[in-house]
Amino acid sequence: MTVIQIANSLDFGSKFGEAMRKLGRVEVKTSLLNGEIRASCRAVNTN
Repeated sequence: MTVIQIANSLDFGSKFGEAMRKLGRVEVKTSLLNGEIRASCRAVNTN
């Protein structure tokens, strides 16, 4: 499917809402003790 087809689909609103609820469960990284905070999303930190 293309982006246009997805955006125009009848269930887009419910799928989008479901995705936002899932995204809301993502925890924010606040220290290096519980994961890596990347300086760039495209690359692993080198230090």
